[in-house]
Amino acid sequence: MKCGKCGSELENNATVCPFCGQAVPEEARNQEQRKGEQMTKKEFLQLPAMKSCKSNINACGIMLYVIAAINIVVQIVNGTYSFIDAVLLLLLGLGIHLGKSRIASVLCVAYGAFNVFYLLYVTGRVSGWWVLIIAVDAVIYTFKYHSAWRKYVKNGTLPQENNK
Repeated sequence: MKCGKCGSELENNATVCPFCGQAVPEEARNQEQRKGEQMTKKEFLQLPAMKSCKSNINACGIMLYVIAAINIVVQIVNGTYSFIDAVLLLLLGLGIHLGKSRIASVLCVAYGAFNVFYLLYVTGRVSGWWVLIIAVDAVIYTFKYHSAWRKYVKNGTLPQENNK
């Protein structure tokens, strides 16, 4: 492993460069230790740099579960018992939350957009927009996750934390 500042060769477990005093980032040490072996998607998602993707994807799925539950309660109160929307939201939420699925997130955007326009046409009011917002967030973070995973599989590049 080489120092990012002075380029000196370092021990694999070095935390500080003995030549220039530069701290060796944890991600660089992890990457060096993992050379030759590939981590699983589950391990990859546990990396500190993937925390934002993981938490946003999970939150999107959970919010869809909540909206599905609200939909079921509203259907029961209204006495209509048509649970198609709730089941669809639940399935899309599962795909996003557990599967980290880009397809489920894109389908959720399509469903959310259709729902907003349909409700606007039927009621004359903009309704159901929260599903669309959740779905767009799910698209952003599932695509970020899969892009980072592809880079890792292709050339072993681990994502870097954004320290702002």
